[in-house]
Amino acid sequence: MDVYGPDAPAPTMTTRCTTPACGSFIHPTENRGLSLREAAALQTFPHDYRWHGNYQSVERQIGNAVPVWMAEALGSAIIRLLSEEKRMIRANDLEAAATLTRQRMQAVGRRDTAAELALRRRLHARGYRYRVDASLPMIPRRRADLLFPRRRVAVFVDGCFWHSCAEHGSVPVANQEWWVRKLTKIQERDRDTESRLLASGWRYLRVWEHEDMDAATLRVVQLLSECGP
Repeated sequence: MDVYGPDAPAPTMTTRCTTPACGSFIHPTENRGLSLREAAALQTFPHDYRWHGNYQSVERQIGNAVPVWMAEALGSAIIRLLSEEKRMIRANDLEAAATLTRQRMQAVGRRDTAAELALRRRLHARGYRYRVDASLPMIPRRRADLLFPRRRVAVFVDGCFWHSCAEHGSVPVANQEWWVRKLTKIQERDRDTESRLLASGWRYLRVWEHEDMDAATLRVVQLLSECGP
C-alpha cells in the first residue's frame, strides 16, 4: 500500500521500496514496511531468486526492476511477431511481406518529417511565410511540402526511400518487382509534376532529407529571391 494514498494499492515500486519514509510503501495488513523478499515477490521474482550486494543495493535492484512477468510477456510478444515475419518470408509469401514493409514505410508519415521541420524552422527564422503540405492549384491531387503562392514557388522535401535517392535509395527484397514498379511510378509522377509546374509559370526546388538543411535553406532563399519580393 502507498502511505500517501492508503486506500489504494501503490501503482509501482521505487528504489527505497522497503523504507516507508522514503519509498512510501507499507505492508497491507501489518504496521510495518515491506521486507526485501516481499518487495521482490510484488515484482514477480521467484521466491528462490538470489540477490547480490548489500541491503541498499538489493533494495535498489528490486525497485528499479521491470516486473519479471511483464518482461516475460513483452519478450514473448516480440518473439511471436519476429517468428511470424520469418515464417512468411520462408513460405515465400511475398505479398504478406510487402504488406509488412508498406506498413513500416507508411508509419514514417507524409508530412512533418524531421527534414521538413528543420527546413521550415530555418526559413521561418529568416522571415519567410509559406503554406505547408499545400495542394498545387494547377495540378489536381498533387501537393508541395512548402508552397510560396505569391512567388509561385513549390518546394519538395523528398524522402530517400520513396523518391529513390541515388545515395541512399533502396528496394525491399520481398516482392521486389512490385516495389520497383511502385518506386518507378513515383519518380515518373515527380517528373510530371515538375513539367506541369514549369508549364504553368511556376518554379520548384527539391531537397533530399539527407541534405544539410543550412545549405538547403540557402538554395531555397536564392530561388525565392529570383522570383520576386
